[in-house]
Amino acid sequence: MPANVPTRALAAVDGWAVAADMVVGAGPGAPVFLAERPAAVEIGDAMPDGTDAVLPPEAVAEAAGFVEISAAAGAGEGVRPAGFDGEAGAVVLAAGRRLTPLAAAAARSVGLAEAVVRRPYVRILVIGDGLEPQDVTGRLIADLVVARGAELDRPAALADDPAVIAGALAETVADLIITVGGSGVGTTDRTLDGIGLAAASEVLAHGIAIAPGETTALAMIGDAPVLVLPGRPDAALAGFLLVGLPLIDRLAGADPGLPDLGLPLAGKVSSALGMTELRFMALENGQAVPLAASGLPLGRLGRADGYLVVPARSEGFPAGALSGIYRLPGGRSW
Repeated sequence: MPANVPTRALAAVDGWAVAADMVVGAGPGAPVFLAERPAAVEIGDAMPDGTDAVLPPEAVAEAAGFVEISAAAGAGEGVRPAGFDGEAGAVVLAAGRRLTPLAAAAARSVGLAEAVVRRPYVRILVIGDGLEPQDVTGRLIADLVVARGAELDRPAALADDPAVIAGALAETVADLIITVGGSGVGTTDRTLDGIGLAAASEVLAHGIAIAPGETTALAMIGDAPVLVLPGRPDAALAGFLLVGLPLIDRLAGADPGLPDLGLPLAGKVSSALGMTELRFMALENGQAVPLAASGLPLGRLGRADGYLVVPARSEGFPAGALSGIYRLPGGRSW
């Protein structure tokens, strides 16, 4: 900030501007008398020179040619000092901070009408014969992408045909491409084959040590990363949360990492060594209640408010532990 905001002291309440040392000890039973009436001020008015406090309206009255003061005020009472909203040289919004409504309000309060933000453009391709763009898993990922602050077109549906997939990828211009479905090794799982046919493509990893979501893959087409997610909702969600969210944050220039909610586990969580496991959590009575470990149906997945990440080197956490629980993007506040 180039200067203090406000640049000088302002009244924070309606009333009378006074010098605090002129009304020391004043009260209803022991008023202080002044020769002149103090200046009246309203919220936001500049404080007159020589004043440093604001008395309430009822504290000033006429009495036998004098002004009777029936209340005292300490220096700074009822006043917004210079620099209250921001001091000269202070950083109001650091680079990488997410522009929330409160952050935007803070910027406006110091006169910043505009801010440069980076919103990655994401394209989602839902792959599978007979699927429509409103496919449940594809729409789920689309909603999460938007909740994370990225721009998005409606998901497109593609057949399980490598040539069709390659053609669609060649025509897609985006900061991040996400495919949903066809990431496995079955006879109808052709997404990676399609990526392999696309020009300037490279598969970086197929099969990631996360559960659920083991068949998640990551590729590049030119300069654009491609996140390949499974079609099963819980597996796709896990892959997106563990790989997709960091990608979007990186592309947006956002600060990495998520705040740990610090909620105690309502029950024990067990995990196998060697896999990073994601467990979905429901909030109940101030505790995180673990949902099913795998194959979670949508009916129960809809209860999830957040998720727990169990590192690959850990066998889990006991009940009551405060360990790595994060809020789902767009989910309710805990």
